Amino acid sequence: MKLVFNPDARWELWQATEYYDRLSESLGDRFVDGVYAATREIGEAPRSWPIFKGTVPIRLVKNFPYGVYDRIEKQCVRILSVAHHSRAKRFGTKY
Repeated sequence: MKLVFNPDARWELWQATEYYDRLSESLGDRFVDGVYAATREIGEAPRSWPIFKGTVPIRLVKNFPYGVYDRIEKQCVRILSVAHHSRAKRFGTKY
């Protein structure tokens, strides 16, 4: 299924990547690889992931304390957020 990133999700991904790049030269790249692996899995099987709150599925990012939150729409899966687990409580009220 086609994936569409919300602008906020793209910004969150960029911010987190910048943070990890400051910690270690290749850590940002590994983070991006993990997020894209999670989004590929979402696209391949969008209804396979646990529900976080209400109807918002979450796919955890391997090796990082992040989740990819999405919403299934008619023509696509919309990536709503790429959020650190510490933001999860606030995330449930945003969407």
